[in-house]
Amino acid sequence: MSARETYKHAAIYSGAQMLAKAVGFIMLPFYAHILETGGYGVIGILDMGMGFLLSLFAFGYSSGMTRFFHEEKDKRPETAISTGIILIWIFNIIILALCLPFSKQISGFLIGDTAHAGVTLMAILAFAFDLSAQAAGSYLVIKRKSVLFSSISLMKLIVGLSLNIYLIVIKGMGLQGYFISALIVAILASIITNFIVVRQCGTRFSKRIAGNIIRFQLPLVPGNLISFFSRQMERVLLRFLVDIQSVGILEMAGKFPSLIPLLITQPFMKSWNTKRVEIAEEPDAPQEIGRMYTRFLLMIVFAGLVMATVIKEVILLLTPVEFAPAIRIARIEIVSLILAGSYMHLMFGLYYHKRTKTISLIRSVTAVLKIGLSWFFISRWGINGAAYAAVIGWTIMLIWNGTLSHALYPIKLEYKRIALIVLSAIAVQFVITTIDIENFGIYQWLDQSLIPALANNSFLAGLKDGKVTTILAEKSGMVAAFSVKLLMVMSYLLLFPVLHDKTRNRIIASYKSLTRGD
Repeated sequence: MSARETYKHAAIYSGAQMLAKAVGFIMLPFYAHILETGGYGVIGILDMGMGFLLSLFAFGYSSGMTRFFHEEKDKRPETAISTGIILIWIFNIIILALCLPFSKQISGFLIGDTAHAGVTLMAILAFAFDLSAQAAGSYLVIKRKSVLFSSISLMKLIVGLSLNIYLIVIKGMGLQGYFISALIVAILASIITNFIVVRQCGTRFSKRIAGNIIRFQLPLVPGNLISFFSRQMERVLLRFLVDIQSVGILEMAGKFPSLIPLLITQPFMKSWNTKRVEIAEEPDAPQEIGRMYTRFLLMIVFAGLVMATVIKEVILLLTPVEFAPAIRIARIEIVSLILAGSYMHLMFGLYYHKRTKTISLIRSVTAVLKIGLSWFFISRWGINGAAYAAVIGWTIMLIWNGTLSHALYPIKLEYKRIALIVLSAIAVQFVITTIDIENFGIYQWLDQSLIPALANNSFLAGLKDGKVTTILAEKSGMVAAFSVKLLMVMSYLLLFPVLHDKTRNRIIASYKSLTRGD
């Protein structure tokens, strides 16, 4: 698979996720109005509980299946998939046997109210079916069936959205309707993906491969659990060291930057992870893996630069003024997400050589250190301290994992290009944030002419009960600033032909052709 095919598959994965995210933003006001803060609190707490189960049983499980599929390529690689699917169902049976009889007690412990035992039971069932669908879906990723994979994702989106509208909005079932919808979608996705895998791979089970998967997965559990508690500890510390409002600000600060891994890191790694394992033993693989990291870095830094440049206007336009402190935290969070994306690439040596004990040790030590840093920074700098601790944690993990991975599998990194990507982004961000854009003619034209004209448009006046035109009229300066900054940050794309040899050569050839008068 060429680099172009890698981008193609990543774009398909990203497109489906982008649509799902867009629909989620559109429906957010409806759900918020009906479910209210209490309903969202229950959803958040149960999501946290399912996150604990994921860390305990299956975090990184798909990566393990990918690794052993390619290890078995000279034998019967499909057996690695069928074994992995059967193994995940064994895990599911264990989860259900341990949790379902005690759904009332789990509800009381997590939510503080046993009346939510029903939705807790549905959440556990949905988690089990969703886990099996994800495991089976990894086969589609390995076989580069990106269109089929994304089609299933879109099916889940359409069915889930339809059920949510019917059960929550029309039938008024509220929280119960939300979890019924989630359970039905999880069952449907599990049936479809498992049916596809059984047809392609059969139901063979290998004790040897199962043992290899368990030995690969088991050392990750301590690190996963400690990392999980480390992420939740930030919210706990903010709650008790600052106030509950600071937790809400932190959540808002991460809402928009979370688009970066959703639309770039995750789709890219779905497409690239299986390929880099496949080519790892080829003579030019270290160079190709290094080049691919450079291309990934250019994409994620550009996305982060765009987000950091306009995040002030986005938050001030879309949220109450009380969320203004989220602006600085969001910019720091963007840095953390870029480091996290780089970590996924540069830990390849440990992953490829199955050093999961080392990966888990690094995650554990870093997570414990991060908890200490979070307490120290939050107690001194409040909510900003949580963001600083996250950056330091990802930096340590990236350097530590990267160093050990490089010793096992030396990737030929393009250091000059990497430096150019990072330094150029810093320079563009510095220029945009220091100059006074209000003196620009295009800003004045937008603020004084175009945006007021749009505010008087009869079509826009009908959207959102006139809220769109109200925002345009009252915050035209902010909308103008957003537009100008967005145009300015696009100058970063001029770096692309500098880094991409074929594009640069085409530009040079075209220029020479023009100067010769051809």
